[in-house]
Amino acid sequence: MLGMLSIAYGQTTVNLQIHHKLDGSDFAFNTNTANNLGNNFYYTRAQYYISEISIIHDGGIETPIPDLYILADASETIQVALGSFDITYAEALRMHIGVDSLHNHSDPATYAHSHPLALQNPSMHWGWTAGYRFSALEGFSGAAQDQNFQIHSLGDINYMSTEIVLDKSAVNNGLTISIDADMSRAMQNINLENGIILHSENDEAQVVLSNFKFFVFTASADTVSGIAENRIKQIGIFPNPSADGRFQYFIQSKKDAVLSINLLDVQGKLTQKISEVKNNSFQTLELPHPGLYLLQISQQGRTVAAKNILYTQ
Repeated sequence: MLGMLSIAYGQTTVNLQIHHKLDGSDFAFNTNTANNLGNNFYYTRAQYYISEISIIHDGGIETPIPDLYILADASETIQVALGSFDITYAEALRMHIGVDSLHNHSDPATYAHSHPLALQNPSMHWGWTAGYRFSALEGFSGAAQDQNFQIHSLGDINYMSTEIVLDKSAVNNGLTISIDADMSRAMQNINLENGIILHSENDEAQVVLSNFKFFVFTASADTVSGIAENRIKQIGIFPNPSADGRFQYFIQSKKDAVLSINLLDVQGKLTQKISEVKNNSFQTLELPHPGLYLLQISQQGRTVAAKNILYTQ
C-alpha cells in the first residue's frame, strides 16, 4: 500500500489551455483583422477539431493522451484536463488538427450528446464518405467587408500534426500547458479580397490546415522561457519565398551547440535531414518540390527553433 501511495504521489496533473487570439489581441467575432496579403476580414464562425494529443517530456519521452477529442470554438478559451502522468518537465506538445481516419468516417449519431464528435449545430460533419469538417471558418472580407467567405476543410489526406515547443516544469505535482492560437494566421496566403466559398480537401481548404500546422499555435509566455532564443541567437533564410527552390540559410548559436535540421513538408513528412549544421556560416539548401516546408532546428533530439520556407514555382 505504501508503494502504491508513493507512485500516486509522484504523478503530475496536466491541464491544457488554448487562448484564441487575433493578431495578438484576444479573439472576438465581428472584429476586423488582416492576413499577410493585406486582406481585411472578420470571423463570424471559427471552429476546428483537435485529436491525438501527446506530451514530449523529460528527455524526449512521448506520452499520448488516449481517446481525447476537442471541438475548439475560437470565441472560447479551451481548458481541458489531460490526466495525471509521470512528468516533471514538458518539452513539446504534439497534436493533430482534425479527426483521425478511424473515427473520421464514424456516425456522429452514435456518440453521446456531450461528445465532441456528436452531431453539432452548426454541423461539423460532412457525411460518412467525406467525414468531419476539420475546420470551419466563415466571415466577411473585402474593402467594404461585404464579401462572404466560407472555408470548410476536410479529408484524411489533410490530417496533420503540429508540434509546439515548450519549456515548463511541473510545480507541486501540477503542470498547466498554455497555448496561444492566433486565428488571423489561419488565413495566411489566402486571397480573401473577393470572398470565397469552398468546402473541400483541396486548394485554399488545404492551405488553411497547413496554416494551422505551421502558423497558428505558439506557446504562451508562461509556458516557454525563451528556450529558442537562449540557444539560437539568429536565423537567416534568403530568399524566402524562393522561385527556384534554392535557399541560403544562416544560423548563429552558442559555440558549443551541436544542431541538426529536419525539413518537413505540409503533411509532416521528413523530406531532408542535415545531421550537423555549421554554426555562424552560410549554407545552401535545395527543396525537392514547390510548396510550403518547415525547417526544424534540433539540439540533442529536441526542437529549439523552427522557420517556415516557401518554394513558389
